[in-house]
Amino acid sequence: MEKAVAFADNYPIEKVYLHFDNNSYYLGETLWYKAYVVTDGTRRATISKALHVELWNQYGQKADEQLLEIEEGVACGQFNLKTRMLPGYYEVRAYTSWMRNWGDLNYFSRVFPFYAAPAVGEECKKELINFRLDLSMKERPQVKYKNVDISFFPEGGNLVQGVWSKVAFRVRAEKEPFPDIKLKVYSANDKLIDTCSVMHDGMGWFRYCPSKKNGYVRFMYKGKKYKFDLPNCAEKGVCMSLTPSVNDTLAVSLHRDSETRVDTFTVGIIAGCRPYQALNVITNDKKVNLEFPLADIPGGVAQLILMTSYGKILCERMFFVNRPSRYVNISVDNDFDILKPCEKVDLKLRVTGGDDRPVSTNLSVSVRSILNSDVQCEYDNARTNLLLSSEVRGYVHRPEYYFLPDGNVRTQELDLLLAVQGWKKYNWENLSFPSIPAYLPETSLQLSGRLKSMWTGHYLSDAEVSIMIRDSVVAMGSIRTDSLGYFVFPLPELQGRKEAILQSRVGKKKNRKRCYFLLDRHFAPPLRAYEPEELLHLWDSLPNLDHLFRLGDRTSQLKDGDGIWLDEVLIKSKKRLLPPVEYDRSIAAVFDVERLVEDDLDKGKRYISLYDFLRNRLSSFKIDKQGSYWYNGKGILPIVNGRVILNPVFTHQLFSEVEGIRSVAFCIGSGADKYLSNALSEREATDVDGVNWNMQMKEMEQVVNGVVDEKSGRMKFLATEDESDYVTLGYLGNNGVVMIVDTKPGIDYHLKHKTARGLRPTYVLGYTQPEAFYSPDYSKDDLSISVDHRRTLYWNPNVCTNEHGEAEIVFYNNQEHTILNVNVETVTIDGRIGAFNQ
Repeated sequence: MEKAVAFADNYPIEKVYLHFDNNSYYLGETLWYKAYVVTDGTRRATISKALHVELWNQYGQKADEQLLEIEEGVACGQFNLKTRMLPGYYEVRAYTSWMRNWGDLNYFSRVFPFYAAPAVGEECKKELINFRLDLSMKERPQVKYKNVDISFFPEGGNLVQGVWSKVAFRVRAEKEPFPDIKLKVYSANDKLIDTCSVMHDGMGWFRYCPSKKNGYVRFMYKGKKYKFDLPNCAEKGVCMSLTPSVNDTLAVSLHRDSETRVDTFTVGIIAGCRPYQALNVITNDKKVNLEFPLADIPGGVAQLILMTSYGKILCERMFFVNRPSRYVNISVDNDFDILKPCEKVDLKLRVTGGDDRPVSTNLSVSVRSILNSDVQCEYDNARTNLLLSSEVRGYVHRPEYYFLPDGNVRTQELDLLLAVQGWKKYNWENLSFPSIPAYLPETSLQLSGRLKSMWTGHYLSDAEVSIMIRDSVVAMGSIRTDSLGYFVFPLPELQGRKEAILQSRVGKKKNRKRCYFLLDRHFAPPLRAYEPEELLHLWDSLPNLDHLFRLGDRTSQLKDGDGIWLDEVLIKSKKRLLPPVEYDRSIAAVFDVERLVEDDLDKGKRYISLYDFLRNRLSSFKIDKQGSYWYNGKGILPIVNGRVILNPVFTHQLFSEVEGIRSVAFCIGSGADKYLSNALSEREATDVDGVNWNMQMKEMEQVVNGVVDEKSGRMKFLATEDESDYVTLGYLGNNGVVMIVDTKPGIDYHLKHKTARGLRPTYVLGYTQPEAFYSPDYSKDDLSISVDHRRTLYWNPNVCTNEHGEAEIVFYNNQEHTILNVNVETVTIDGRIGAFNQ
């Protein structure tokens, strides 16, 4: 235990929480966020200097990444969502390098629906899209559940023959997030032992005394009978049960079978990987009752462990310690009910502690219009995430449900959640941490790596490595590799993503040789599978406000008999699901070639051509003996930067290069002709493929018109201009494949772009600078905005309260009648948490 205390002192654990401006987004919008980085006890951390924030789509592709500078435990950033991104469910992940030492699950994660950008003048539609992508594109792991499945979680972690235990269970169904069932528990000889029902979100408890043969459970679901065997049990051992803490006291019971004899137990309480109490129990009694005072245990999830005298863990159990004194109360004075278009809003905020004293702190504030927005109650916030969600396994549905407004908790449901989803970050059977952690905290920006010969595979020592960074000014520097081929470049105060060139010179003559620059910038945790509940968002239903909005003014136009204005209304209705919609424009594959090639070069994998890259990633992509390129058995029509490529020579040149290619997408099916029509509309451009564009378009139209299949109505493209030597390149319609290629600016796709020997064009990632949120001021006569349908009306990650704990914000509504959704969160310097949502 002394080693464990020293371990906690020397290696404190970091946590990250991100507060966002909204609950869903349309492509083309900006996703704003503020990050809170804390250590044990939720105190704002100062260990790491750099925070990594990533954006991944539901198929396992990285859409964007940022590096934020952590100052006094906070950082601010934003993602500008590009309209060319695939709509769907996106995961925002945040972590520090230091956090990776505690396992792959130890990072912040939240999933958002990203809707397709609405066309100009069209209504915003909340339709989620499932693209029929190539199977090789789907890199994110998936979890598939049976029609009905049930999992069992014995209290303390194990079952022992002849010892009564509490067993938690969780029921899952393929098409229903939280099925409600009644469970019957039977022994191996078919004797009814217990009956129980689901308590909350498909979870519940029952009592069970195992024997040599396994018992089983039965239940009915949608008219069908189901039977599941209970888990195996040990012949000998110890079981643990506890009663949730009451009045800062934890009651623990230890039970063992009649034959097990362990003279000495050690019972310990751990919170945040820090031991707080340890008690030796010397007894041979079959049952032992203990009580632990919890006054010195910080708020949040704690762990109770039962060990033998030589450190083997017999049982472990999670429990929650509630500390309302560690919260701050946030209130907002709002006299508005329904806002008129462009109306001025003045909100007064006040922050007080548990003793009702004012608190001077820094707040992050988001005000949303509920129209066209997804409103969630009991969602994840700073309090629920830092104290609960970050300490359990998997997705927690509506975590604020477990916290009552008065600062108390729903004890039984929360205890059940921890029994089902609780997990440990560190194996306490091994109390000796490595002298050098696998991941060190990033206290400054740097670019490190290793130099490796491309021919011999040896690491190059004493080689000169230089770097040139393209910025407003040109930054240069050089360094020599050590005996193992390592090099490190400090990058002080670098901002944004910058182009860079690495160069190596080897030997006394300083010759440039072909080598790999293996860069150490890939330590992200592996991708996780989405939980089914994350893909079935249960939004809170909103009242029909059309009648109220037609009134225009809130009170002046009300007449006798129209109705009565109520201060508060409770609306009860079924939740609405957002069903996925099959997209008629089928995108089969899409690759961020520039990013993927860079990532593989960092790991020592090199592609010599675009064909080599695509062949490595798409099993159905190939070239035939005649030199024609095919995907999934169909010919390919390339469109490069919006222009159709018919010349087979230039097509071959396109596939022989990988330098300068930014992205590649394969479009197949009925929507493919849309991309072609867009390309054909660019016929006014000149000098493409070395010939006049208008002339080529005219020739292509003649070719197209000559090979239209009258029966199918599909257009056939030909690879040559000589009618006597037509070679089918592909079809449009259901049989067509269009390959859309985007190149880097200034790159001509039919010219050679090979990198010189010993050079590595790459990028370096500096700190992302927060942008200013734009909110129009309609009080100025000279301000004219034609369209204002903002969903986030106000976002400010740094609202400071004065010595009286007060702050005031002023902004203007958009051009619609609406109702406000105000969301305020904070984590103070000393670790007190506040969250407000109304």
